[in-house]
Amino acid sequence: MLVGTVTDRGNRAPLPGCRVVVLETALAASTDADGRYRLENVPRGAWQVLFEKDGYMPQVRRVRAEGPAGAEVRADADLEPLTKEVTVVADAFTRTETDASSRRELSGQQVREIPGTFEDITRAIQVLPGVAATGDFKNDLIVRGGSPAENMFMIDMVQVPGLSHFGSQNSGGGAMGLLGASVVQDLEFFSGGFPAYYGDKLSSVTRVRLKEGDRKRLHGQAAFSLLGAGLNAEGPLFSERGSWLVSGRKDYFSVIPRDWTIDLTVVPDFEDVLAKAAYDITSAVQVSILGLYARDSLHIEEADDPPDRRMKIDIGDGLDVAGATVKALLGRGGVAYFTLSRTDNRYTYRLVSGGLERYTIRSDDDETTGRVDVEYFVLPKLQVLGGASYKRLEARHRMYYRGGYLVIDRMGFRYTRVDTDRSLSSGKTAAYLQASFPVTARLKATAGLRYDDMTYIRRRTMSPRFGLAYAFGPATSVHASYGIHYQSPETFWLASHPANAALLPVKSEHFVLGGEHDFGGALRVR
Repeated sequence: MLVGTVTDRGNRAPLPGCRVVVLETALAASTDADGRYRLENVPRGAWQVLFEKDGYMPQVRRVRAEGPAGAEVRADADLEPLTKEVTVVADAFTRTETDASSRRELSGQQVREIPGTFEDITRAIQVLPGVAATGDFKNDLIVRGGSPAENMFMIDMVQVPGLSHFGSQNSGGGAMGLLGASVVQDLEFFSGGFPAYYGDKLSSVTRVRLKEGDRKRLHGQAAFSLLGAGLNAEGPLFSERGSWLVSGRKDYFSVIPRDWTIDLTVVPDFEDVLAKAAYDITSAVQVSILGLYARDSLHIEEADDPPDRRMKIDIGDGLDVAGATVKALLGRGGVAYFTLSRTDNRYTYRLVSGGLERYTIRSDDDETTGRVDVEYFVLPKLQVLGGASYKRLEARHRMYYRGGYLVIDRMGFRYTRVDTDRSLSSGKTAAYLQASFPVTARLKATAGLRYDDMTYIRRRTMSPRFGLAYAFGPATSVHASYGIHYQSPETFWLASHPANAALLPVKSEHFVLGGEHDFGGALRVR
């Protein structure tokens, strides 16, 4: 069964009467007044789905139907309105004027099909150009030489610290992903030169868009892997005007009696629950709610020494995310988003040796964010994006070190005991404005400006962003982007010492040049 929603790319309004065809079959349907469609009895396998409507550029999406008979596969589309300068060609590839040269898009199904990623979103990104991995046991992103702490992650409209379990402090990566690919509609990834909408990060942006639940019927599925078991469920919310989706996973290790793991010196535990609900208040106003709960812990213990003398390491992470977004259509010319969110991120590292606590780090970062974003076509060819946000940071970091047992030089100097417990509060204000317009029939331009202010370090920054796209013909084009990007210091460093309040934001300049050629059919080279 194939379901989905078709919208207008410019103003995000639903498109009724759009024809949906599964190519090379006789299956076809039309969208209803809310832009939704449903196709029954889709055969198993990989298919191309054509979306077409008078006055819009056709679009083709690739989908894979699998699982038991009647299993639901979702394919959404956003069609671009035609203008006089556009030549109508049914193309499997689409590009918007505001895209950066380094933007890549993956569907949830594509993430699942990439070999060796275990359906981990971050590991799937590691295979993209400009990205390097730190090793087989970590999914950290090294984007064009940047630090793993320089990458931004978003789920729908909510920014999150990372998408991984067993992460390192001040890093968005970890040992394994905390989002299953089965709940992901698609994701976009910028490896540099990202637009003014995104800020306070230097290297990359990963934005995940979650699926909406089924508005017709209640159903679910279970999944089992080497590390744990998962369960997904979805269904209508009160009526077909809304839906809900819940996904949860749990490892096997926590349910195995510890007596059975006497020789296992590394015991990992993890669990996560994701929930999303969406409801159409009217045909022009929708509210969506997002919740994420994730916990993981790792216990490492030496096996050679007696139990009371063993070195023991305990590592624990916790992430709680709650967010709500109101989406309002502004006539047929634009859309506005109002988002309120909160994230609580905790990290603990504790080392015990010889029965004594030797080293401990505990970090707790809380962020409460309110933001508004508006996209509007001021003129038929002039698209303007603007927005503002305010974020309240509350951080507390404790570091404990017991000295007297390590000799660090020939003179026999020994560390003294260190025990610090510091906290900080700060506001972060941001605003951006961006415009996209055609300069000529072949040349399109994007220009933007971003403002960021962190009150704790008393620093304000202005970040210009520019982009150009030139089409030599229907099959060949080049794209260039330039931008200045700033990232404020991590709260862990700011809280480590009072003098660190004088730290400056880190700055990077991005120059990105790309070209692409479409050979027709399913082959495009970038």
